[in-house]
Order: sequence, then structure tokens, then C-alpha cells
Amino acid sequence: MGLAACKHEIKNKEILTPSKAEQVRVVRETFDDYGFAKTPKFVHHNYTAMVSYIQELASNYPTITHLYTIGKSVQGRDLWVMEVTETPGQHIPGKPEVKYIANMHGNEVVGRELLLLFAKYLCENYNRTERITKLLNRTRLHLLYSMNPDGYELADINDKESLRGRSNANNVDLNRNFPDQFGRNQYNAHQEPETVAVMNWSLATPFVLSANLHGGALVANYPYDDSPKDFAYSSGYGDPRTVKNPTEENELFQYLAHVYANSHTTMHLGRPCPSFLRENFPDGITNGAAWYSVTGGMQDWSYVTGGAYELTLEVGCDKFPPASQLPDFWKQNREALLQYVEQAQHGITGYVRSTIGHPIGRASVQVNQIEHVTYTTANGDFYRLLLPGLYNVTAEAEGYEPQTLQVRIPPEADRAVIVDFQLMRDDPQHWSSAYDYRTLENVIKTRYHSDAELKATMAEFENKHYKSVEVEFGNEVSMAYPSVKVTDNIGTPEETKLHILIISSLFQTAAIGREMTMNLVRHVLAGYLIKEPLLIKLLQNAVLHFVPVKNDFEEIMDQFRANASVCNPTLHSDELADKLLNAETDHQKDMFLRMLKDDEYDLALTFAAGGHDVFFPNTDDKVAIYSRFAEKIKGHKYRQSGGSDGKCTVDAGQLHQVEATQRVTNAIHKLYEVPLFTMQLGCCKMPSEPSIASVWRQNLERMINFLRLIDTGIRGYVKDVHGAALRKAILRVRGNNLIYKVTPNLAHFRIVLPSGSMEIEISCYNYTSRIMPITLGDNQILDLGDIVMQEAARPRESIVEPPVPVEPQALPQQHHDFAVLEPSKTMKVFPQDGGVEVNAAVSGIVLDDGNHPLPNAKVYVSDAHSQQVLANGRTGPLGKFQFESLSSAKDIVVHAEPYGYEPGAKTIRQGPLGGASGIVFHLTRDERVLGLPRLVFVLLAGCISVGIIVGGIMCFMYIQARRRDARYYYNFSLLPQKGEPNRKLFDDDEETELFRASTTKLQPYYDDERDPITDTDDDSEEEIVMLNPSFRNSISQS
Repeated sequence: MGLAACKHEIKNKEILTPSKAEQVRVVRETFDDYGFAKTPKFVHHNYTAMVSYIQELASNYPTITHLYTIGKSVQGRDLWVMEVTETPGQHIPGKPEVKYIANMHGNEVVGRELLLLFAKYLCENYNRTERITKLLNRTRLHLLYSMNPDGYELADINDKESLRGRSNANNVDLNRNFPDQFGRNQYNAHQEPETVAVMNWSLATPFVLSANLHGGALVANYPYDDSPKDFAYSSGYGDPRTVKNPTEENELFQYLAHVYANSHTTMHLGRPCPSFLRENFPDGITNGAAWYSVTGGMQDWSYVTGGAYELTLEVGCDKFPPASQLPDFWKQNREALLQYVEQAQHGITGYVRSTIGHPIGRASVQVNQIEHVTYTTANGDFYRLLLPGLYNVTAEAEGYEPQTLQVRIPPEADRAVIVDFQLMRDDPQHWSSAYDYRTLENVIKTRYHSDAELKATMAEFENKHYKSVEVEFGNEVSMAYPSVKVTDNIGTPEETKLHILIISSLFQTAAIGREMTMNLVRHVLAGYLIKEPLLIKLLQNAVLHFVPVKNDFEEIMDQFRANASVCNPTLHSDELADKLLNAETDHQKDMFLRMLKDDEYDLALTFAAGGHDVFFPNTDDKVAIYSRFAEKIKGHKYRQSGGSDGKCTVDAGQLHQVEATQRVTNAIHKLYEVPLFTMQLGCCKMPSEPSIASVWRQNLERMINFLRLIDTGIRGYVKDVHGAALRKAILRVRGNNLIYKVTPNLAHFRIVLPSGSMEIEISCYNYTSRIMPITLGDNQILDLGDIVMQEAARPRESIVEPPVPVEPQALPQQHHDFAVLEPSKTMKVFPQDGGVEVNAAVSGIVLDDGNHPLPNAKVYVSDAHSQQVLANGRTGPLGKFQFESLSSAKDIVVHAEPYGYEPGAKTIRQGPLGGASGIVFHLTRDERVLGLPRLVFVLLAGCISVGIIVGGIMCFMYIQARRRDARYYYNFSLLPQKGEPNRKLFDDDEETELFRASTTKLQPYYDDERDPITDTDDDSEEEIVMLNPSFRNSISQS
């Protein structure tokens, strides 16, 4: 089987050949109906019995088993794992690592018994059946029998509510306790001992395939188990909706789920359990988030962070069935357990080495630009599951040039295809030219800069780029927090631009944040100088405020000079984040809050250390705006480069920083309405100076992703019917409580939003609220133009009090989240109905299939029963329509008929009684011509055209033929000579003279005495005489 090379030729194109161990002689024995050489006892095993069972099994089969513990439970019970393979105890390149985990919920016991039986089955069949021998020779299988042994001891077979023993001894559901890619909540804020043990085990072993056995249903569940909306609430789950959320590798996950479900005797039938008759699982598989949301689940963590493809297998409806049913469970699941493990043989494996042959650990192997990345081990080997097909596989490592190979996996392959990479050392200057506009200061001889150097660099920015840079240094706030303001045409009005804050860190000890902030200034200015379109667009629409915090830097630098490997320096005083959370008055804190209050930033970014995550404000938001922003910022979110194993050390200081970051983020948003995102840059707050370049290179993409958030959103103006700006108007996205204000002069709004469909509500005191449905694509700014507001039908004073100013308190008051002075601002209060008129109204938008508005489209409303037209109208410039004061017909039909598009109609039940808003038409272009389908019309028109051409040619040929047949033919002959009327014109014997020559010889006349000019000699019999014109004239007159 060969591999086609894309950039480099792959020399090794072979499939792994069987080893001698694989060719071992198979001993034939008799097995019972369950597949065992000796029928086991089908009983439930408590912790003591389980440990005795697996220890006896390990002692009986020492050459193919290895028993070890990965940690302890809350109550001190060991979490035992048995490895079953040909040569246990060590990782072998090219041999995939697979794990099964059971009994995560203590009262779901079937999986625990299945794995005990499965281990016995494998051991007894090794070297006795060819299939099992091949499986264990090619696979390293790990079985964690009970992840929650404490919960099992509490579980009761008579507990029909299935509640006792589900959680661990601390009453924590372990399947809600893992870190989640979409956020944090009270369920996964702190990891339990069992969770930490499984996390460390998973990160220490390069698992390829995994499954988590549960009970209570019969289905194979694949990722993801949740979505961003599940973390859009400040507490609890809040929103019970289910939203399907598959991974980028959904085809592979569905294949794995089908393998297990189809191999199971009944799972593939999709029958619901008696207790949940409404549940329906076609083919016995489901996406987790589409079934019900599980935040902090192990399945998603194993895929996102652990690197393994994991399913959650619900193996039976009864969580704690009688022991008499265990034989049936074994028969139902035995083949499925085997076939699932066998899928680990599909994919690619190989090494990533340097050009001189050294293995490269923690190199990333990426397939077709899919975000999920596989990493090499310390030995440089990797293993990646893939379905048959053609792939572009890229290997990349820090300090090396990436290499891409084209790999084909044939359908008939029964082993992983070997793909080896050889990477060349890269050149920082080359990287800088490719990604950083050749800003060499960011990657060459990097170091930490003192406050004085920082100030000089900021002044240099202003001197070199005076048209786009202004250093803010002079007033009380900027003295404490000097900043660099960057925008297009500095000094021009900025009311319609977004204001974005980039502050180095809320933790002064994170000195790496200062360098990243200054590097980002250089990057933006270098791109703007060469007219990079993305940065030109950025600075034309936004004002960037860069603030490198200088507080306490000298103390931190002294520690670094004393010990360059300090990594996480400390302060004798509080960090800025701690001061913000403290009730005591502090100048640094006051100036920082004053900066937030005065400038009213639209977005903010800060940097931290201790990991690779992105923190964002937790708000009650069904649209999940901020969590979706965080996902977009993460971008290549699986790329982690902490230590050699990608992990950062977790200690009390790091945990405190995480907690403080989230509290400060939430409080800043709550009090100042500034969405602050915190980007963790890596493990160290102050890495070595040469490592600054690495941190910059690893995080530049995420910084650009943050700046590019502004590429998607809406803008416009809010005015009354007379065109006057409504400066008190506010906007919000329906489904959350976020308020967006218009600008104080032009009543302009510019809102950064994620892509998708949503409804925008516009409100203003004494005006009727409006709701506008919108659909945004990625990197699309939707211009809503002038939004005209109608005055409310009833006086607003009878509904709500006018805005009440809140005076600032003289003394600070303790806030449960944030002990700071309340900002001075005006609180706007609006009625629940937003001033919407009581009359029934129907409104919506007409879009084409590309989500572009269709202006001037005909829209009308008719009675659903009598077809009587109730209202007529046309869409506005933005494709919007609205009908008010409709009749009380209960069922209506709204019709949209734009020119050149297929008509659309939507039936609304009970519509006009309460009104219906948010109606969206997505219409396709009308391909018909003269009432005929376009293809038919083209064929018909072509035939007619050909017919016309053929008819024209035939007519032309016919006319030519007629002319040829009717042409007269004339005989031309010599006329008779004078005096010879009867003489034949042509005589065979004589020559006939046609033209008689003159017999009179004319003499020329000359005015002067000279000889005539002739062209012949004198003795010529004939001569041609050239006459004077005057002589010719005299002859003619005579």
C-alpha cells in the first residue's frame, strides 16, 4: 500500500508486518456459550471482591497483564487499572493505547461487571483464539473497573429512584466535574480526587480510543455533550434546551458509535427504555448535546484535552439489575466491546524526527486543518484514528518548519498506515516575515523592558507613526496607566468607532503580559504601515488602547535578576486583581476603575498565566455571545505547549488566580458593562527571556482572533420620524440582558455580535419599541441604516418613571462581588412591553437564500380561509415589512413575492390577535422563464434558434436556385461590316476585321519648332505620336 507524497516523498510505505509473537501457535480449546474456558460466576462484586478478582486474574496471567493504580478515591480506595496486552508495562510505538472506564456513577454497576468479565475473556482466549491473540498483540488495552468505588458502596439494588451512590463521597457528580471547553460553573470549578486521577492518567498515556460505560439507557452517545449556551448563565443550568453540537470529526464519531450499536444485539434497534418511552435514538446512536446537555463531562474532556476519541456507552436500561440478568448483558455487549477496540487499527502512525534523526516530542500532527490535534510522545511517535480516504497531514513543532504530506488510507487496510516526518529547524526571521510583517524585535533577542524603556518605546511609536498613534500620558489616570492609542487618522472624530482596551495584565507578576502588549502594538503598526487590508479595516473601525501596566515591575525584575528561572514571581503587596476585590481604598485601583468609567470600552483583553484558557464574563444569556466569542478567540484551541507533556503545575496560587480572574471579569462587566476577556499565555508568569519569542509565536493567532471579533456585528443610527437623533435609545439582543447604548451625539450604534440569527430590540423612552430579526454571517457587518422610531401610542409617564440618576456614594460600600465605588451613570428603566402598541401587528424580513435582504418586495396578508387580502405593502431598503391594525381573523397567511424569486407564504395561527413578529422568508431565485423551467426554456429556445437558422439557410438556397434557373443567356457575335449585309460574320477561310483602323494620317501641331517625340526608331513603320492638348482640342473643333 503506497502513500502519495505532497511536499516530501514518504519512503516507508509499508504496513506493519506481524511480529513473531503474532505468529504464535494457537491452541484449540472448547469454550462455553459465553466464550470462556471455564464459566464464571455472574455475580455483583463489591470493592473487596473486585480487588480480589483482578489480583487473582493478574497473578494467573502475568505475561499479558499489568495491574496498577492511578490514584485514590475520596475515602481512600484505590482506582485499579488492569493493562491487558502482549508486552504490558510500556508504551510501544505503533501500538495504539485504548481504555475502557466503568462505574463512573457508583449506582450504574453493569459496566463494572462487563469489564471484569471482559478481562477474564481476553486472558483465557489469548493464544487460544486467533482473533483475541491478534487483538492483544496489536493493542494495549487498559481497563478502569470502577472510577467511583465510594459511590458503589453506597448504591442499593432496591433503590428504584437510582439516586443513592450516583455521586462520589463528596456528593459530586463526577461526570459534571471535568474542565469544560465552553466554561466553568459550580459543578466543575474544583476537581475531585477521582477526576484528577483520571485526568493525570489520561495525559500521561497517549490514548487513542476510549469509552465510558454507563447505565440507564441503551444508546451510543458521541461528542459534544454540551454547547456554549450551557455556560451562558451565571448560575445553574438555566436553559434546558437541547442543541445538537457535533465535532468537526462527526463522521468518525458516528462511525464509532455505529460500530458499537450495530455489534450490540439490541442497541441498534433504537428502542426506548420503559421508563423513558419518549426517548428515540435512530440506529441506537445520538449526539450528546442533542439528547441532553452535560457540562463538565469526561467524554468531551477526553477528546478536547486528553486527545482520545471517546464515546459514552449506555449499556442497559436498568442501572443496578439483579445478578441473574448479568449473563444476558454479557452476551449483548461482548461482540460490541471487541469490535470497538479493533477500530484502533484504522488510521496513521509514525514518527516526527528532526533532519538529523532526533525524535521531536510534543510535535503536533494535524489532519486537513481540523482543530483536533494529535501530539507526539517523548519518543516522537504518534497515532491518529482516521477513516479510509485521502488526507493532508501536517507535522509542526516549535523551532521547526512544518511539513505536510498527502496520505491515502486504503479501505482494505487492517493496520495503521505508517507516515514519518522529518522537520527542518526553522528561522525566526523567516517566521517573522511570514506572520509578523518582519518585526524582528518581537522574536530576536527578546527581553523584559524596564519602565523607562517602555516609556521611550511608546514615545518612539508616536514619533514614527504620528498620523495613527497618540501616547496618552499627562492626566491623573494616564500617569498611573500610560497608554498608546492607535487608530486610522488620529485626531479625527471617533464617535462611530469601537474602543478596544488591551491591558497587559491584572496581575503585575505576569510580566509576560507587558511584552505581549508591546509586541502587539508593533505588529499592528507594521501591518498598517504596509497597508495590510485586515489592519486597515481594523483601525478604520476601531480605536485600540494599549496599556502596559508598570506597577511594581522593579520589584518583580529584581527577583528575576536573582533567579532567571523564577517562572512565577511574587509580590509583597497585593496584585491589582486582589485590590479590585478588596474593600480598601487604593490609588492604583481607583485610577483603573476611573479609566474604565471614563472611556466606556466596547471590548477589553488582558493576559494571564497558568494555562491556555480564555476567561469571559458569565451572564444570563441564551444567545451565548461571550462564550462564543471565547471559542472564536481560542481558534486552534487544542494547541497547548506548556511543559514537555503540555500540562501546567496546579498549585494554590494558580487556583487563586483563576478564581480572582473570573470574579473580577464578572464584576467589571456588571458595573461598567465592559466585556473583559482574559487570555492565558502559558504556564509561567515570567518565562525566560529567550522564551518570550516562543510565547509570542504561540499566542499571536489568538490575539488576532480577538481583534477580528469586530468584523462581525451590526451598525446604524436611531432617529425619530423627523430625522432627529434619539440619543437615549438603547438596543439589546433578545434572549439576554445585555444593554447597548447609542452614541451621545449621532445616536449611532456599532455592536459586536457572533454570527447567526437573532432578534434586535430597539427601545427609547416615550417611543414604541421595535424588534428587528437579523442573520449574520462570519465577518459580516450588517448596516441597518436609520432605524426610525414611532412615538408611543400612550404617554410613557403613566407606565414608567423617567430616568433616575444614581449619585455616587461618598464612601465605598461593600459589594458581594466587587468592593468598589459605584460608577456615576444614569439607570434607564423601560416597561416590560417596551411600549409596543396594543393593535395586532405582523412584521418580518424577506431574505434571499444567501441571507441578503430583498428590498421593494411585494408582501401582503390574506385570510387563511377566504383568501381575502387584508393588507398590502412592500419591504423597505433592508428587506423589512410590518403591517399594523389587522382584522381579527384568527388564521392568516403572509405572502412574499419579490420580483425574480420564488414566492413564499407562511400561515400564522392566531396571528393578528396578538401579533406576530420575527417572520423570516428565505426565498430562492426564480429560475423559470416565461413560466417554463430554465432548462426546458433553454432547450426549447435552442431548438427554435436552430430551426430559424436552418430555415434561413434553406430559403437562401431556394432563392439562389430560382435565380439561376431564370437567368437569360445572350449570344455575343460580330456585327456585319458596312456594305456586306449578307456576309457571314465568321468565315472559316477569312479573317474578319472587327475594328477598322483610320486611313487618314494626322499630323501633330506644335507651338514651338521642335521635333515630335516618338517612342520608336526613325525607321519604324508605325509610330505613336504624343500630341499637345491644344492641338487635340483644335482637331476636335474642326
